[in-house]
Formats: sequence, C-alpha cells, structure tokens
Amino acid sequence: MAYSTTCRLLLFTSGFILGFAACKKTDPPVTGGEAKKLYTYSIAPATVGTGISGFTNEHTVYYDTRVPSKNKLVVFLPGTTGFPGAYTEFSKEAASLGYHSIGLMYPNSTDLYTTAAVSTDLTLFGKSRQEIFTGQDLASGIQVDTNNCIRTRLYRLLRYLSVQYPTQNWSQYLSGNDINWGAVIIAGHSQGGGHALYIAKKVQVHRAVSFCSMDWNTVLGTHASWVYEAGQTPADRLYTMNHNGDEIFDFADVQTQMGILGIPGVYTDIQQANPPFGNSHRLYTRISSGLSVLFPNHNVSILDAYIPRVSGTPNPLMLAVWDYLIGAD
Repeated sequence: MAYSTTCRLLLFTSGFILGFAACKKTDPPVTGGEAKKLYTYSIAPATVGTGISGFTNEHTVYYDTRVPSKNKLVVFLPGTTGFPGAYTEFSKEAASLGYHSIGLMYPNSTDLYTTAAVSTDLTLFGKSRQEIFTGQDLASGIQVDTNNCIRTRLYRLLRYLSVQYPTQNWSQYLSGNDINWGAVIIAGHSQGGGHALYIAKKVQVHRAVSFCSMDWNTVLGTHASWVYEAGQTPADRLYTMNHNGDEIFDFADVQTQMGILGIPGVYTDIQQANPPFGNSHRLYTRISSGLSVLFPNHNVSILDAYIPRVSGTPNPLMLAVWDYLIGAD
C-alpha cells in the first residue's frame, strides 16, 4: 500500500516531555481486504470535525491485521502539553495484542494545575476534568467547549475511521451519538492518567489505566474531592503504574490516593515480581531512564523518549507491564 512520510523535529515540554524527532505515516483509505500488517494513521483533529481551536497535533491510530481482533478499543491520553506522537510504543503494543488503538489529542494545557491545584475549592479538579471531558462550562481557568472536549474529539475520530476504513470495524465503538464506553480501555499519562480515572468515574468503561498521576491540592495539602466519589466503573477495573521517585507527585500521597479510589492490590515493584505481578492493580517501578533531563522518573514508564530499551526496542519488562495493565488475555 502506498503511503507518504513526513518527518519533523518537535521541541516542547510535555507532561512533561523533551523534544525529539518524530515521523508521520499516513495510509490512504482501505477499499478492500487488508494485507496482514500494522496499519498506522496520523489524523489531524480538524480533519474529523469542525470548531477545533488549538491542540492540533495529530491523533495516532493503529490497527494490526496480523492478530485476531479483541474487539476492544485502547484510547491513550497524553500528559500535559504532550501529544500522541510522543507515546507511540504503548499504542503500537496495544495494537499488537489485537486491540484497536488510538492516541487522542485533546486540550491538555497546564491550566488544570495552575487553577485547581492551588485553589481552596477541592471540587475544582473534578469540575475542570468534567469540562475537558464533556465541554460543559464548569470551571474558571478552563476553556474547553463541546467541539474540543475529549468525548467529542474521540466520537468524531471514530465516526471518521468507520467511514474511511469500513472493513476495520471501528463502528463497533459507536453507540448512537455517543461512544460505546463498555468496549473502551481508557489510559493516560500524568494529566491524561487523571482523566482516565476520572472518566471511569463518569461512564462505565471496560478498564482504566493511569500512569504517574494524582490530583493533589497543594494549598490545602489534600486530595481532590472527586476521588472520593462513587464511580460508574467498578474499582476492580482500575489499574495504575507509578514510579517511587516521581519528581512531580509524591509517591506516598499517590499510594494513598489510589487506595481512596479503591484500586485493588498492594503496591508491587515490577522488578521484584513476575507477571501477573501478584494480580495487583497497583504497580510501581524504580527503573532508571536513559534520558536524565526533565522529570525522567515521571516519564520513564510510558514516554517514548524515556522508555528503557534493549537493542532499540522497549525493555521486555516494560512491554510485559503494559500487556498486563491493558489486559493481554
């Protein structure tokens, strides 16, 4: 199949990222039976919907026809100021297991933390995340409308994929004018990890996975109020991965917050246990990043530029952790 390739240098700080070279490959629409391969698409948000304002880095989409489909969708949400093209290894690994896989670009500025984290209103984290999820005007300091919220951007992308690639069965993740959330594994890093857990409170997803995230109010020195609320997704479908030396979120407070959320299991060091890690849903690592700048511990478990590698590919232990967290069975 013919394709075009565009490479560029991306310099930025993300939840929290250092720049590096990234490449984009776009396949034309599938018109017949697919060859057995990994299909990779990079799709600008404005291509699939109107009213897009900012946060225009491409969504990344992966579908692997070499393996049986699990008929489940993995959606990954980047960290603050990050973009899907910086998290390709995780999304490709999900596809290799038989999942439809999307890295979603959404409004992920620093506003969430510069407002909610320093407010005396413990409900502001939840209001801010709700606005970013649904576009409801709920939070001062957050400006996300319905055209740009996570829910709409994902819905429109799935609708586009259903039309462009009808043989790949993206339509199974649509339900009327909404998303078939019960078939979705929602995952994310840092700010995106918090969104994954928050979304699991509001809709019943198949599974939620959070990497290195916590909603902590620095003024009051306590947890955001939404973490105490009852959720639509059972707690035994929530999973988390953290680093005990995270430079952004205090590990002791993270452990406490994951306990408040009801995530099952004891904190388990991935380097001291084999899969399935005692069936714990609370994993952590002490592993060192090959890149020592800009919060390496915060980024090492998921961000392409920081992931430990063996002969250029992600460390097998990290792949085993990802497989376990999203559900390899």
